[in-house]
Amino acid sequence: MLNISIVLDLANDYSVNSGVFRDSGNYVKEYANLCSATALYLLALQSEELSDSQRQEMVKKCESFIKLQEEIEETRFSIETLSFSSPIFSRYFFL
Repeated sequence: MLNISIVLDLANDYSVNSGVFRDSGNYVKEYANLCSATALYLLALQSEELSDSQRQEMVKKCESFIKLQEEIEETRFSIETLSFSSPIFSRYFFL
């Protein structure tokens, strides 16, 4: 059986960590923590122990985390933003 309080505590920890990594400029770790928090909140949404207001709050969090993930993907992980000066990058992508 799913212990909802443990899942929610972990999701909150990942959420807080994502903010810490955002502030420090480590977007890879920020992204990873956002993904983890989102996954845990989605898991928690399957619980029958939640009230409607708790569900709505978690859905809003998931939506905001997914939006942040998309922003990171577009600004940091897209091919247009990668550095083309790396010899390894040039070797494998511009054959």
